[in-house]
Amino acid sequence: MRILIVEDEPKVSSFVQRGLVAERYAVDVCGDGREGLGTR
Repeated sequence: MRILIVEDEPKVSSFVQRGLVAERYAVDVCGDGREGLGTR
C-alpha cells in the first residue's frame, strides 16, 4: 500500500514516515496541499 503524508513540519513527517516504512508501507511526503495534489 502507498501512503501520502501531507505535513508542513519536517520533523513530524519524518517521524511518521519512518514508522510507516518500518511497517513496510511505501510512503510519499509532501510539504503542503498543493504539492500533494500535484498542482505545483
